[in-house]
Amino acid sequence: MLPGSIAAELDRLNPGRIIVLGSAGVVSDGVMAALDAHDTGGGVLRIGGLDRYDTASRISAFHHPGGAPLAYVATGANFPDALAAGPAAAVRGAPTLLVQANAIPGSTSHELARLNMSRIILLGGPSVVSQAVQNSLVGYTAS
Repeated sequence: MLPGSIAAELDRLNPGRIIVLGSAGVVSDGVMAALDAHDTGGGVLRIGGLDRYDTASRISAFHHPGGAPLAYVATGANFPDALAAGPAAAVRGAPTLLVQANAIPGSTSHELARLNMSRIILLGGPSVVSQAVQNSLVGYTAS
């Protein structure tokens, strides 16, 4: 169910398009159906993946189909670093991708390679993203 406050805000904003981030396990099909009532012609689009890493990668691919010169990377284990990356990434037109403490998930790896960026900004220190992952990230930047 779509909360009344959200419905009222959508009515006020009159959005040309609504993009929902997350699979049906995160945002129900019932909420998607309720959002249809607030669509002004651009449609309601869901971008979701198998997990948060895959969802972040799909968001990146949607918004950066031709690649990007810069990407922000943060741990997917908790939200503060990725949340902090959001505004900075948005201002710079860069995606935010997620890694695990000791590994780069396959979906993230694929998206990092596809982006063909020259720079990665990593948020969080070695307690949340290991030195091994940091070292691996360097290999995704174009020389």
